[in-house]
Amino acid sequence: MKKCLNISVLLILIFAVISNLANISFAAAGTASGSIKLTGTTDKVSSGEEFTLTVSQTCSDGIICVDADLEYDTNVFTLQKVDMGSKWKDFGDGTNLTAVSDEDLTSGDVFYIKFKVNDNVESTTSSISVKNIKMYKTWSDYLNVDDFTINLKVNETTDNNDNNNDNNNDNNNDNNNDNNDSEDNKTVTLSSIAVTTAPNTTRYVEGEKFDPTGMIITASYSDGSTKNVTTYTYSPTTALTTANKVITISYTEGEVTKTTSQSIAVVEKQTNTNTNTNTNTNTNTNTNTNTNTNTKTNTNTNTNTNTKTNNVVNNTNTNKNATNNTNTDNSTTAKKLPKTGAERTYIMFVIIGLAGIAVISYKEYKKYKGI
Repeated sequence: MKKCLNISVLLILIFAVISNLANISFAAAGTASGSIKLTGTTDKVSSGEEFTLTVSQTCSDGIICVDADLEYDTNVFTLQKVDMGSKWKDFGDGTNLTAVSDEDLTSGDVFYIKFKVNDNVESTTSSISVKNIKMYKTWSDYLNVDDFTINLKVNETTDNNDNNNDNNNDNNNDNNNDNNDSEDNKTVTLSSIAVTTAPNTTRYVEGEKFDPTGMIITASYSDGSTKNVTTYTYSPTTALTTANKVITISYTEGEVTKTTSQSIAVVEKQTNTNTNTNTNTNTNTNTNTNTNTNTKTNTNTNTNTNTKTNNVVNNTNTNKNATNNTNTDNSTTAKKLPKTGAERTYIMFVIIGLAGIAVISYKEYKKYKGI
């Protein structure tokens, strides 16, 4: 919806620039002809009264845009609102009337202009005009159309002399009518139609269709009589969009067709989407590893050396007891080396000392023998 609005605004900006630069008129080339017509339901209005004027267009080649200026006496009339005809979008502002369509339209109602007569207005005849009219076939080709003006009698007063003259004229006409007995003089024609009671529903959600239930259409005739009619038609009859602001109502009697409009509001359809996603993941991992290793190594070494030199007698006894006890869990075996610290060093010094004593003793012995 928003994107569409931005595109529409861009189009109207392009239209405004090109309308100042364009110098090619498809009317001048003789490719199309068209006209604008301003009509109302009455030509006599009073203070406080509201009335609607209809701007309709006709163009042989079809148009996509109508641009015009609305002129009226603000001391007499007050502009209430401007509604759009079917298939037209409103880009106007105040007294500037601008309508844009998405397709070529050869005829139909473009604007429905609602006025109110100001209070305390003196009896007068005031005009309402549509001027500076351009009908666009493309954004560069447009047709200039003649101004159109409608005159309205406001708070009209009747002069007695005028009444007498009118009565005399009426009597003369009646006599002539009686003499001629013409059927044409007795013909009553349809003058206008109006929505005298709005339908039950005027607010819609896009995609819904217009419902005329409760709507009353009243037809007015040339002899001043009125009656409610039911054989009217309306458009659009298809699904409504947010661009639809009015329903166009038409009624035909004899060879005369009259139209009116009913304002509606169409709101954008709402879409609600709810998505709930719950994901629970639980992962438990337990790993127990027990390793017990007990290693016992007992090494007992006993060395006894007795050396006695008596006729060179050497006697050595060595007892060695080694016990290895190994208790291993999880099939694991470990060994410890025997101790090699101070004990082993001491033993080596003892051996060396004893060897030294033995050598010295042997030398003394030889020396003694020599004596």
